[in-house]
Amino acid sequence: MVQEGWGQDEAQHLTEMYVLLERGAAAWTTGDAATVLGRAPRTFEDFVLRAMAAGAWRC
Repeated sequence: MVQEGWGQDEAQHLTEMYVLLERGAAAWTTGDAATVLGRAPRTFEDFVLRAMAAGAWRC
């Protein structure tokens, strides 16, 4: 990243963030989505299956 023009500090911070994400440090959830939606959240897979059944992405 530094070779691409990023500053050393910025590159280091971004690298540390990705390492934490890879280790699962941010792999927790809250009940906020259910509170905002008024229902339990769906998985991305469920979203895709419902959208396909409704005719999304047809050419």
